[in-house]
Amino acid sequence: FLRRAQQLASIAGAGALQRLAIAGSHIRVLSRMLRGGYYLVLIVDRSTPISMAGEAMRRTAQALDVEIP
Repeated sequence: FLRRAQQLASIAGAGALQRLAIAGSHIRVLSRMLRGGYYLVLIVDRSTPISMAGEAMRRTAQALDVEIP
């Protein structure tokens, strides 16, 4: 799914996909691209502030990118 979203972003001229958020009626799914083709995925309740979740993902992605060969 995330690879297809990346293809669509490229076709639309949006550049490389960096982050993707999907909001449902009960949960939000946030994903972020990492090095080496890996993805970080976070699933949170709708009541979770998106800014808080996004910042946690940014910090985690930075830490993981250092670890990925």
